[in-house]
Amino acid sequence: PVAPLRKPEDIIAAVDAEHRRTSELRDRFDEDFSLYRLEPFPGLGREDGQDSEEGYMHYTSSEPQTFADKIITWIVNSKMLLQIKHPDAKEEQRKIDNLKEKFVFGVLRAADERLVRLFLPRLRDQLAFYASVRGFVFGRAMLVKRADETTFVDITPWDPLNTYWSMNGDGLEWACYKITKTLPEIRSQYPDADIDDLEAGIGNEDDGHLIYDFYDRTDNTVVMDDRVLKRATPHGSPRVPI
Repeated sequence: PVAPLRKPEDIIAAVDAEHRRTSELRDRFDEDFSLYRLEPFPGLGREDGQDSEEGYMHYTSSEPQTFADKIITWIVNSKMLLQIKHPDAKEEQRKIDNLKEKFVFGVLRAADERLVRLFLPRLRDQLAFYASVRGFVFGRAMLVKRADETTFVDITPWDPLNTYWSMNGDGLEWACYKITKTLPEIRSQYPDADIDDLEAGIGNEDDGHLIYDFYDRTDNTVVMDDRVLKRATPHGSPRVPI
């Protein structure tokens, strides 16, 4: 069996390898987003480097953005149905199934409330955007226990541009989200992490630090390039929770 990835250098090396393997896909993500942002069309270049369009006017079409926004609007405004169907269920079973449906609605509502507190778009808004503009949808779905033993719903979409993963014959082997966080965010989310040396000096600008949020089939660990922010901790899911 392959040894699990735990050291920062091993996790970062695995992410870098996946970045190289999927470089064409990530280039497409950037190009699609450029179309959505209506970046000016510069004209078509020639392979020999000669300017074949000198003197021609160029037109930047708004059609990609309009089409994507139409799809996003359809998804966001659509009615969501959750049904557990047991055609031959007795009255008692139907009551139980009804409670299950209400629980799922409550979980999704709790996820949205958390995202709003974090100044992020609601779950369906984010997923609609990523599905339409990136073409992929990723996210972390977990019930997380705080230090005081209370539990909260954590359903967090991941931008596919910054998501890395590896597959094996049974599905996901691991997944990692690469994101920039400020020192206050790191200190708040990972209070046990030793980052005193990063905070040395008064008035230092905090441009953010690359964080690797890594999940395999059993554990979650969070690392930077030179340290562990969260040691490998069982995530409680029977599979990679991505």
